[in-house]
Amino acid sequence: MSKPTLNAKLRPNKETMEINIMVGSIRAAGVIVSAEHLDKIMRGLAQIRSKMKPSVPTHPPTSGNQISNVLDQPILVNADQKTGGIALTARHPGVGWVAFHVLPSDCRSFLSFLQRWAASDDEPPIPVLLH
Repeated sequence: MSKPTLNAKLRPNKETMEINIMVGSIRAAGVIVSAEHLDKIMRGLAQIRSKMKPSVPTHPPTSGNQISNVLDQPILVNADQKTGGIALTARHPGVGWVAFHVLPSDCRSFLSFLQRWAASDDEPPIPVLLH
């Protein structure tokens, strides 16, 4: 027996998508969802994934293995009153707004990286993994 596969496609109206569970060439189940419903599904899946084993890798993926690289998207940087660091909120066109809270010690490392990069006329400095 074939393993189930997930098939997802945008519908012509571009306001809904169809998600089907296929077993071989047979559609075992399917649902049509709106963008708002998909956002809720993605948040729920992310919450479940955060509790699964093995956990998400602790190191960044190699190039080509991440969700996607996006250019020219808004990023909001605010002071984080809870930690004394910063709240970094970035918009991904497929995932939505994703917030990260950066601790003060990591803020100093991040600032140091940015200063070295700004002072360099050649290549950017070696990447820094914060945390």
